[in-house]
Amino acid sequence: MSLIEGPAQRTRFIAIGAVLVALIVGWLALSWMFLTPRRELLDRIGTTQTSILQLQEELDGQDDLLSEQHTLAARTLASEPDVATARLRDGLSRVGELAGLTGVTVSHGRPTGISNPLIQARGISTTLKRKLRAEKDFDAIRASLSGRGTLEQVLGCLAMAQSQTWIHRVEGFELKPATGGKDNEAKFDLRLDVITLLASNMLARGKDGKLIDPEITLTPARASAEQTWRPIAQKNAFRRPIEDKPEGSGADKPVQIAQQSTTDSTPTPQPFAPYEDWKLTGIVAGGRGAEAFFINSRTGERVTVLRGARILDAVFVDGSGESGIFEIGGDRFEVRNGQSFASRRPLSKVD
Repeated sequence: MSLIEGPAQRTRFIAIGAVLVALIVGWLALSWMFLTPRRELLDRIGTTQTSILQLQEELDGQDDLLSEQHTLAARTLASEPDVATARLRDGLSRVGELAGLTGVTVSHGRPTGISNPLIQARGISTTLKRKLRAEKDFDAIRASLSGRGTLEQVLGCLAMAQSQTWIHRVEGFELKPATGGKDNEAKFDLRLDVITLLASNMLARGKDGKLIDPEITLTPARASAEQTWRPIAQKNAFRRPIEDKPEGSGADKPVQIAQQSTTDSTPTPQPFAPYEDWKLTGIVAGGRGAEAFFINSRTGERVTVLRGARILDAVFVDGSGESGIFEIGGDRFEVRNGQSFASRRPLSKVD
């Protein structure tokens, strides 16, 4: 009996051991072939989902950043350097003319690339500095406005320049008493140095993929600015001091300064006429008198202007040969064939 049971029991133990070995081998095979890859796949899915959420947050922030960039770029003049320079020259001329200055001239330099200031900062990696140095953040165009007017006019011109959104910095100004005036009213020569920025990579794009140029306006100075410069103009530090007079002669009476309204209402911007778009192509003397021919360099539109007629806000006064005379805001300018209104040359003040 024990001999029979002994081999049978061993056989059962062997069978049980074989089953256990098979189970272990099967489990190891299952874990190696399925469970471990499944766990790794789930880990990668979790990591990917976390990355997606982080990227979505970054994209949301990128949209906000792009919107802010587009808002800032809308305060620039144009996407192309040549157009921006022409608009800057034209805009500064109009600021001086609207302020009442005479002999208004504008000079400007070429666009200069401005790099990220982090390049000069300490603690920034060389790799990042090299990447920042490889591309500029934006361009800066420097320009100067010169003209002559009364103290009120030159101070008003300065205040108006500071109100323009497309003038990003007034670097400085120089004010000198003028000599040789034809009237008794004191005149001053003003030189105003400004900077405008050119950031075409921040401008929005249209459906056709082209950059959208900003709509430029001329903004009058705020009422609060006049409250600042008006007392300075009335006091006039350039005036010769009055000699001492006996008491009661009126010399000791305080100077009365007119009070301006304290309401700082936001002025309404005026449309910025596209002077740089309209180019004079010729002038002829016909049966109806002198006629000036213009072409819009942007749209290709052609216009004929008779004497006394208007194009934009310029009135054709007269002309012959290679140049024409136009009146804008009470001032007269010369425009030569092949030039746009942005290149006009000031003549004399209309009485």
